[in-house]
Amino acid sequence: MIKGMGLQSFSSLNYLAEYIIRITAVLILVPRIGFYGIVISYYASNVFGNCSRFVRIIRETGAKAALLRSLLMPAALAFSTMSLSELILSFTGLTEEKLPYIAVFTILWGAAYFLIFSALGKVKLFSKSEAVLFGDNAQQTMSRVL
Repeated sequence: MIKGMGLQSFSSLNYLAEYIIRITAVLILVPRIGFYGIVISYYASNVFGNCSRFVRIIRETGAKAALLRSLLMPAALAFSTMSLSELILSFTGLTEEKLPYIAVFTILWGAAYFLIFSALGKVKLFSKSEAVLFGDNAQQTMSRVL
């Protein structure tokens, strides 16, 4: 999106800053804490880069960041649906170490999360405009054939 908005110079500087953070963190942290220093360097540079790109997009487009709707609500829904899935699975007798537990948990959690987002109108499987578009195209094709 940044490059599409004509902000290539910002994109280049942003990636340069990410690499500087990553290399600096590796040089400082790896000798002290080992492999975890690499993990921290990647995490820190990715968080910095993504947050700065997000802020730049918000500033350039003039959009208002809806933190409650965009960040807090999905996080709260993810936490609550995970807790609900764990509660449901606690009654089945499956232990967390078994593969069926992981599979059933993932399916339950994904289904609950999807259903809640669908009920809130955040996910639309079908759009009326697409139905009209396809309907009009089908009518035009039928009239050409006849």
